[in-house]
Amino acid sequence: MVKAEESTASCPNTFSQSGDVLKELEDRAGRQCIVRLARVKEVYRLAFVLMPGFSFSPVFEFQRPKYWDYPGDTFNDYLLQLLDAFPDPTTRIYVSEDFYTIGKEKGFPKAFPEGHLCPRADDKVVAGVAICRGLGHMTLGKGDKDYLMFLKDGMRSLQRDKDQKAVESYTLQTRSAKEAYWGHGHGTSLAAVCPEVADDRKIEACISATKMSKSIFERFGFDFEELKVKCERPFPIFLGKLAKLSSAERLNMEDGMRTVTDPAEETTRQNGHTA
Repeated sequence: MVKAEESTASCPNTFSQSGDVLKELEDRAGRQCIVRLARVKEVYRLAFVLMPGFSFSPVFEFQRPKYWDYPGDTFNDYLLQLLDAFPDPTTRIYVSEDFYTIGKEKGFPKAFPEGHLCPRADDKVVAGVAICRGLGHMTLGKGDKDYLMFLKDGMRSLQRDKDQKAVESYTLQTRSAKEAYWGHGHGTSLAAVCPEVADDRKIEACISATKMSKSIFERFGFDFEELKVKCERPFPIFLGKLAKLSSAERLNMEDGMRTVTDPAEETTRQNGHTA
């Protein structure tokens, strides 16, 4: 487990709010969720959110049965996915923010040193990540591109954590919220962005979801069909497509975020599963 210590050192995974904020939502408990575009300099933090966030998913367990033996391979794999996603002109990476509290950075394998993440108390950190593909043209500056290329040139994943046959039988692309921040509305906030961006660009939004995350996306207008993943321990996955809704109907769904506790996230937190 990583036990992050309070530190006054300057840390690359902390940030302040800027003009790239896409949406601000508030849940019933009064917690504010800010959704914005990810920044290239946060790529390591994003990989750390994705790795433990997905580790409770049945899809993750199916594809990466040796995660706890080779966590470095898992981390490098997510980092490489992000290094490919950032420069992709059709991809957007959205994040949600939360205030860091000492003791929240748990859930990492013991192979990662204590204090690996070192934000100060009350700093904001990325707590949720959504990688959305096919959203149209987007460009990075030369400096960001050079930095990503520099990181990628020195990266590789041995993929010893994976069952390659399982990976070949299933393609994973969905959103993840770090376990320590479950129940804070981050999954809901990121899910709210998907239909809005799809409507704005007049494209069809599709998603794969687990049983727990399915109910979140249903609230924002997705219709789902169940698909049984065939393996030694079969589990369901849900393929969703965004229904045609009017602007008023979409707004009503979004307003529900402010008044309704997210049952899927609460159940997820209690049962120890995530999308």
